[in-house]
Amino acid sequence: MQQLPLGNGSAKLVVGEVSSEGGYTPGDTWDLYVGKDNRVEQFIYHRGGSMKPSVVIATWEGYKKAGPLLISTDHKGTADGNPLRIFISDVSVRADRDQITGPTRNDHRNGSFERSIVVFH
Repeated sequence: MQQLPLGNGSAKLVVGEVSSEGGYTPGDTWDLYVGKDNRVEQFIYHRGGSMKPSVVIATWEGYKKAGPLLISTDHKGTADGNPLRIFISDVSVRADRDQITGPTRNDHRNGSFERSIVVFH
């Protein structure tokens, strides 16, 4: 268990890093602080490139259920030392067979395919 970066408490630290050899965000690292309920409680994002912000420290709060997904809708903290708040409202999941080209779940019981997307308003 590691001390949380914001406030009191501790959580399991899980570190993810994007290879500097390529990928969507080369060299980025994500320090995820995962609580006993297996939800992310806080995170530290370190940007691998020169774009700003280079460090974001934030909470993951306000979890809302959207279909089978649990989405954190409120993030408070700092971006390069400046106050930060990201809030997401009206999260929903809907089946959309025409707009999705990603992976599908094949339900062999009835021969159908199901595609879902998360919609943020």
